[in-house]
Amino acid sequence: MAITQRTKKLPPILKYPGGKEKELPYILPHLPENCERFFDPFVGGGAVYFALESEAYFINDKSEELMRLYGMIRSQNAEFLGVLTAADSAWTALEGVLSAHYEQLEELYTDYKRGLNYVGSQNGESGERIADETAAESGDLENLSAEGSLETLTRAQLRERLKDFVQANEPELNALLDESIAFDRPVFLKELERNLCNKLVRMAKLELEKGDLPPADVAANMEGALKAGFYMYFRYLYNHTRELSIEEPAASAVYLFVREFCYASMFRYNRNGEFNVPYGGISYNKKSILK
Repeated sequence: MAITQRTKKLPPILKYPGGKEKELPYILPHLPENCERFFDPFVGGGAVYFALESEAYFINDKSEELMRLYGMIRSQNAEFLGVLTAADSAWTALEGVLSAHYEQLEELYTDYKRGLNYVGSQNGESGERIADETAAESGDLENLSAEGSLETLTRAQLRERLKDFVQANEPELNALLDESIAFDRPVFLKELERNLCNKLVRMAKLELEKGDLPPADVAANMEGALKAGFYMYFRYLYNHTRELSIEEPAASAVYLFVREFCYASMFRYNRNGEFNVPYGGISYNKKSILK
């Protein structure tokens, strides 16, 4: 059986640096004749591999974690698939968390944004300046509250309120993590708190400079904050696989999740060897690791 193009091309499992998917129209017409076996010593995302029918395939890559991932998929490892299913379930359940607590989070956000607006009107400073920590902590907000006006929050107060929110809902949030992915629940909760705070602060600054966002965009950004927290938890697992004694099937699932949901499928590590690409953003909110 000579190597031929698949009638229905399979998509690569993950995007990978140097992928050849866009080059397939130029590669496939030049397949060698009377060649029955396919060899690829640097398979990467496997765009060419998945586009071909062959009597036998031989693939390799320098990345051991990538080759382990292919091995897990080939063998349909039950633990690997279970971790992916648990991650997808938690990912979807975060939408329910937002729905159940949206009014409370929106109120906190409105109080923080009101404080920024007040400081700006009093000081005549730009949105960039008043979003700064120092300006947000100014005594002007205390004066506003003392006058009997609506409540306002400084950034530090917002952070504390979000910490209280996470603590008050700790059982509900911890329940999102199946035992197969519950390697460090405190880190998970901390990432939710941190990413919510960062997102609300950035969103308030944006609205102050550019005008109010549509309500649907505010909700999408809050959902993105929760999902960024979940992604950052998985990124933490990926960077601490050995310390947390995460076994290979779960480690491969974590690797696939992080590669699938990181920004623009980038492949970047810091000087300490830690993967440091952030979450892909609100356009990734509705993605599923199982599809």
